[in-house]
Amino acid sequence: MATKALVDTGAKKSCIDKILVNRLKIKIDHSEQGGFLYGANGNRIPIIGTIVADVVIQELRMPTTFLVMESLTHQVILGID
Repeated sequence: MATKALVDTGAKKSCIDKILVNRLKIKIDHSEQGGFLYGANGNRIPIIGTIVADVVIQELRMPTTFLVMESLTHQVILGID
C-alpha cells in the first residue's frame, strides 16, 4: 500500500501512526513500549512499539524500523535514522 511520508531531517527516529499500522495488519513488537519521544511542539509522545517495513523510493527499497506512535501529524515520518 502506497502512502505519503514526511521527510523530517530534524527527527532522530522514523515513526508511523498506529492507525496505519493497524490498517496494514502489521504485528507490533512491544519491546520498545514505555519510552517516549518529544514532538516538535515539546509534547511527550509515548512509544507503543516498533515495526519493520520497506520504504520504497522509485526503485530503491530499504527495510526501515519505525517507532509506532499515536496521534502523529503525518501517518509516516522519516527521520535521519
